[in-house]
Amino acid sequence: MKNKKRFIIRTLTLIILFSTVAYAIYIGAIKKENNTITEGDLSPNFVLNSINNEKIELNKIKKKGIILNFWGTWCEPCQREMPAFESFYQKNKNNGIEIISINSQESNIAVKNFIKEKQLSFPVVIDTDGQVGNTYNVTTLPSTFLIDSKGKIIKKHAGEMNEEMLQQLIKDLN
Repeated sequence: MKNKKRFIIRTLTLIILFSTVAYAIYIGAIKKENNTITEGDLSPNFVLNSINNEKIELNKIKKKGIILNFWGTWCEPCQREMPAFESFYQKNKNNGIEIISINSQESNIAVKNFIKEKQLSFPVVIDTDGQVGNTYNVTTLPSTFLIDSKGKIIKKHAGEMNEEMLQQLIKDLN
């Protein structure tokens, strides 16, 4: 009888222990899910170095709109969309629109060669440790964010962009 009572107490203790651990894991997953950056959120600030070793801080850019584009040199959709970003930049750089192109964890040399090959003139920074991409919950390259003059994320797009889509983005600023 005593052994049966001990068995029941141990079993209940283990059930309570496992339930507590499972609940803690569940709450952690919910909190992580709630940290997802979505449209309407304020854009998290960051400071990254450009390929020319200049510091670029998001919150110090005062424009009507900012387009953040996360990409990689190895990413084929990223390669295909770069001419559209360059053409869009040339047409809109004097209209209060800025592009900040954020390379994901590649070497300065690889990024410089890519920029030279594609003849890109908009600002390019390197997220060397992937921290900014993680903060913005970037899980797909390319990923593009439109930020308004108040720092609010207006649009988030995962996947390749073309110039028509970029033009539509700035219409969403109004």
